[in-house]
This record gives sequence, C-alpha cells and structure tokens, in this order.
Amino acid sequence: MPYNLQSDDFITATLYATVLIAIVAIAQSRDFLHREFKLFFRDTRRDFEYYTETAVEVRFQFFLGFHTCLMLALATFLFSTHYLPGKTTSTAQHNFILILVGCYIGYFVIKSLLQALVGWVYFEPQENRRWQKSQLFLMAIEGLPLLPIVLLLCYFSMTFKAAIVLTVMVVIFVKILTFYRCYSIFFRKNRPYLQIFLYFCTLEIVPLLAFYGILAHVITVLRV
Repeated sequence: MPYNLQSDDFITATLYATVLIAIVAIAQSRDFLHREFKLFFRDTRRDFEYYTETAVEVRFQFFLGFHTCLMLALATFLFSTHYLPGKTTSTAQHNFILILVGCYIGYFVIKSLLQALVGWVYFEPQENRRWQKSQLFLMAIEGLPLLPIVLLLCYFSMTFKAAIVLTVMVVIFVKILTFYRCYSIFFRKNRPYLQIFLYFCTLEIVPLLAFYGILAHVITVLRV
C-alpha cells in the first residue's frame, strides 16, 4: 500500500507527544514567556542585569528550539513529498525526517557560532550575551505557530499553497523581529545605520539562502 502520513504511527505519536509536552511546558512557564516578550521590546542594560534565567527556563527554551527544528523538518518533509514524489516505505520516510531535523539543528548551531565569532570581534561582551539570549528565544518561539500549520496540513486537508504561504509568513515575521532586535542591541547608539544591513544580510539572509540551497540538494538526493 502507498505510504500515508495520516496512518503513520511514528509521526502521529511524535506529534501527540510534542503537543502534550509543549502544552505542559508553556502552562508552567507562562510568567517566563510574558517576561521575555516584555523584555524583548524594552530590554536595557539594567533589565539584562536584573533578570536572570533559571536552569529550568534555559532547558525550556532548548526544548522549544528542538521543537522548532522538528516542525520545520516536518513541514519540509510534507512539502517535498507532495511536490517531489519518491521513496514510499515508512523506514525511508522516518530516516528522511530525522535527516531533515539534523539539517535544521546544524543550521541553527553553525549560524549561532558564526554570529558569536563576529560579535566577539566587533561588539561588547554584554551586547553579545543579550543577542545570543534573544536568538535562542526567537528560535524557541518560531515553532509554536508552525505546529498548527503542520497539524492542519497532516490531518485536516489544508491546501499546500495555503500552508506554504503561512509558513513563509512565520519565517518572515521572525526575521523582522530579528532585524529589530539586532538594531536595538548593536546599532541603536552611535553606529552607522548602513552596518546593520551588512550585518543582517551577511549573518542572517545569506546563511538562510545557502542553507535552503543545500537543503534542496539533500532533498533531491534522498527522494530519488
């Protein structure tokens, strides 16, 4: 029989577990999320020194970061299987999803290392810590709006065109927040405004385009 995502017990169990864990984690960390959203638009040196994250809150963000990679991987998997039919065994599909998750984790890790290296050369240590904290928070929350998109696409017959549009809107919105945070931390005081576009394009847009070029090649190889 042809592979059907709706009847895949592995994917269904993964999504159920992800939803339940995310609900419990968010319910227990509502104060943290509220504080982080408030500080995101009102962050100052004093706020950074006064508010410190606990180990539980850091682990919560890393879990949501993994959740974001999983949602991006599942969305990529669904789009690729729809527009590029290929291997149809469940084992091949599971391996494909795991490889996609690994690709997204590698992308976020490499991008963070590059940004840390550039920040270490050009900016102050405190600014770099604030930026890394903001990047982790943005990566953590990016997967939350992607979860209903993936669920609707898997089990409620959402059209792929609508899902692609919504996914692109989520990614663009996160990039807008990233651009704002980059400006507020690094370039708000006494720095040329042109540098923010050079920094943002070099360390956000170019890595993103390069990653999706590599990802397209990986998908083509795996789906043949």
